Amino acid sequence: MAKHPHQKVTAYERAKKLENPDPGERLLKCYDTIRRSAAAHDTGSVLEVVTLLENSLNFEANALLALKLRQLYTHIRKCVEIENFHEACRIADELHSMWQQGLSAVEVDRKVAESSSKSRIHEDEKNDS
Repeated sequence: MAKHPHQKVTAYERAKKLENPDPGERLLKCYDTIRRSAAAHDTGSVLEVVTLLENSLNFEANALLALKLRQLYTHIRKCVEIENFHEACRIADELHSMWQQGLSAVEVDRKVAESSSKSRIHEDEKNDS
């Protein structure tokens, strides 16, 4: 279905248009969208992204984390419904920072493991010579 050139692009569509399909990057993009939308007092976009995040929670993988995130998303929803955009923005900012730190730590661990693996292969090759 073709969009009219002047039709508003939804927050969900903006989040899906990421160049990097990495789930962590998409999550950070969602939090960015909430921050920007809350700063612009765009209740509809905030609620749209919050709904997307709520629907993506995986209670089977980590029930406690999913429950805590659902509570935070519910709080963001309530904040924008009463037009407390500053608080919604603050929570999205905290979530963004937390996930960014966590994703950075995972990336460092992955690179260390990769480097260590390459070093072992190189050592094994030297010992075989």
